[in-house]
Amino acid sequence: MKRRGYRSILELAAATGVHRNTVHGYLSGKPVLPGKLERLLEALDLRLDQAIVWQPDRPPRGTAPIAALVDELHDSYPDAAFVLFGSRARPQHAPYADWDLGAFCPAGLEHVR
Repeated sequence: MKRRGYRSILELAAATGVHRNTVHGYLSGKPVLPGKLERLLEALDLRLDQAIVWQPDRPPRGTAPIAALVDELHDSYPDAAFVLFGSRARPQHAPYADWDLGAFCPAGLEHVR
């Protein structure tokens, strides 16, 4: 973290838009993916990048506000997988709910301010 120029967990969290507790948990060895997804990947002996299926012509229903962003990100990072999780990934989200988008790339993703 410090080699990348971040002096604290709070600074890294602010720069990436990830909650400080999530960053702290990750740096402490805790998983950041939803537990059910981790269990599925483990049961199927898959890495996250192997489990993602790209279907650009068939975005999931109700994701129009974020679909354009994911398309743009995919153009910039073609080797990355993007995962929608949280309440927006389920049909019971509230109209004001935020979007939780995860990114995974075997080579890593560089954060650009």
